[in-house]
Amino acid sequence: FVDHPEFIERINKIGATDTKPLIKEANTAQTAIDYGVVRNNERKNIYIINTGNTDWSGVSAATTSAAKLKVVSSASSAAAGEALLVVVDFLDLPNGDYTDNLILNLNDEAGKTITIPVAFSIGTTGLKDIDKNKVHVAYNAISQKILLTNLPEDAVQVEVWTSGGQQILLNDISSVLTDIPFHGHRQGLYFVVVKTKSEAYTAKILVY
Repeated sequence: FVDHPEFIERINKIGATDTKPLIKEANTAQTAIDYGVVRNNERKNIYIINTGNTDWSGVSAATTSAAKLKVVSSASSAAAGEALLVVVDFLDLPNGDYTDNLILNLNDEAGKTITIPVAFSIGTTGLKDIDKNKVHVAYNAISQKILLTNLPEDAVQVEVWTSGGQQILLNDISSVLTDIPFHGHRQGLYFVVVKTKSEAYTAKILVY
């Protein structure tokens, strides 16, 4: 090591200008959605995950391609590792089967436009209400497990993502599953996505 003032000054200047790589990325909790039978004006939540390392702000409102879905609200911001929420409901349509596309322009935020195909049927047969507030996800630091409780009967899969947008776990599950081993992972914030055959539930856990 050369202990020279000019050399040290150059090193300090280099360190002062170092920046972390800028990652702009987005993923959907579901690539396609089939809601099955729904009621007119029944509301559903759709999540788009900011898997980059920069916060989103000023995001344009989501739109639809066929105007069968109605966008009730569309969040305009999402921090890195968080989900942007779009709430939709169903117009006063005659009984029957319908398809539409939910479209979200994220060219500035993630360099792409998100398009999610959505299928649903209007009618009264086979309706089943799901109380999303019952789904609970938590982390047990002692056992180093992710605890899943009150899962929907048709739960099929769970994913875990880092706040930097890396998927680190993908497991098939059932409604009777109560915990998932989560040993050896770094401390920090993680994003958990529980998927059913037609919906997705998202939650955050803090590993410590």
